Amino acid sequence: MFLAPWVLALAIFLLCYLAVVIFPRHKVKIAFAGAFLVILLGLLPADQILHFINFRAIIVIFALYTILAALDEAGAFDWMAHKLAVHSGHHPIALFFLFPLLAGVLAAFMDAVSSVMIFSLLLVRICHALDADPFPYVMAVIFAANTGGAMTMVGDPPNIVIGTELGYTFFDFAINTGPIAFTCLVVGLFVLYASHRKEIREAEEGKERLSKRGIALGEGTSPYHSVEDKQLLVTSLACFLLLIFVLIIHHMLHIDICIACIIPVALLFLLLPKEKVAKFLPKIDWGLLAFFVCLFIMVGALEYQGLLGHLANWLYEASHGDIIIASLAMIWLSCLLSMVVDNVPFAAAMAIVIEDLSLTTGLPADVLAWSLALGCDIGGTGTPIGAAPNLTGLSVLEQNGYAPSWIRYMRIAIPLTLGVTSLASTLVLFRYTPAPVIIICSLSEFFKWVFGTFGFLFL
Repeated sequence: MFLAPWVLALAIFLLCYLAVVIFPRHKVKIAFAGAFLVILLGLLPADQILHFINFRAIIVIFALYTILAALDEAGAFDWMAHKLAVHSGHHPIALFFLFPLLAGVLAAFMDAVSSVMIFSLLLVRICHALDADPFPYVMAVIFAANTGGAMTMVGDPPNIVIGTELGYTFFDFAINTGPIAFTCLVVGLFVLYASHRKEIREAEEGKERLSKRGIALGEGTSPYHSVEDKQLLVTSLACFLLLIFVLIIHHMLHIDICIACIIPVALLFLLLPKEKVAKFLPKIDWGLLAFFVCLFIMVGALEYQGLLGHLANWLYEASHGDIIIASLAMIWLSCLLSMVVDNVPFAAAMAIVIEDLSLTTGLPADVLAWSLALGCDIGGTGTPIGAAPNLTGLSVLEQNGYAPSWIRYMRIAIPLTLGVTSLASTLVLFRYTPAPVIIICSLSEFFKWVFGTFGFLFL
């Protein structure tokens, strides 16, 4: 072997990372090829493979996506969107805040892509009737879905990986990242509203024109028309609520998270007839589960070869052992990377780095974990390719004759993302470091570290 094993492990990981960025639709095949090479070259011994696969994350994702597939098949997302539109009276300002808020809350518990697709479709139809630009509304839904995913452990795949790797619970995320993410969500929506007052005013004028003509949007329609199977809806919703409940209390009952997640899925399969189960099984993202297995193998090779341990030591030395500098570096690095690349591999690697860093240096793992989760989730809004909800919302606009350019999207999204990340960084600092003098001194050291480490970029 001409190259050192750690060089090969790093090269395979980085090449696969780059390939996923360029060819996101083929990420499962790319991850499989990377895992195959890692095993073939002996970079991770066969008897160590199962040790490095995070089965807890796999099972949590399987349980969540199975129940969500059943809810989607029952028409639950359509039902919620139509019901909200009817009760809001289709008022443009109410729709601008209510739809994104609901999308953000849903994203904390379920698949953000589905909620973005349903809400975007309904908003496009309403805006078309009002002769208004739907972009501000869809942009708000995209931002809310990405930011809302940071509120809980099951809100986004990176959170699931971080939580299961570091042993945090649903409740830990809810009380730590939850308030910060929700604050960022609300502030971000007001910023978006202020920057799109003109478009929203046009929508209000459109509604007034329809009212003068005696036309009422949604008149004579019922939200329940979108429910295709009420038995499936009630059963899957009950199992979903049970899943959230057991995720909250499993650590209090000393039940393993894997068992806690399997119980609602088992009940779903037992309570529904076989023909109904067969309808939603194909909607489960089996490829995503395979992607995670292969990803854990590649990250396991990095850990086995000692690379992640060296990275943890470098981060400790570069931050001079200061938790404020380390947490700021974590949230901003994850934010900037999440704008352009898939944040799941980064989160999987950095979760292990945080664990090593905490064990070897004594730095609190929780502050670094919350910073990582917030940066990954909020940063995804920054560019059209930063997260799946972005692509989904923009695709809905394009399919309905509204095709915003990437420049228009990023002109709004990048400043918004950087501003919200700054707010999240400030909230993290003031929550976990109560002494303002220490914060100011550490911020000074952080900027010195940034310019000292990346100063060549400014030459």
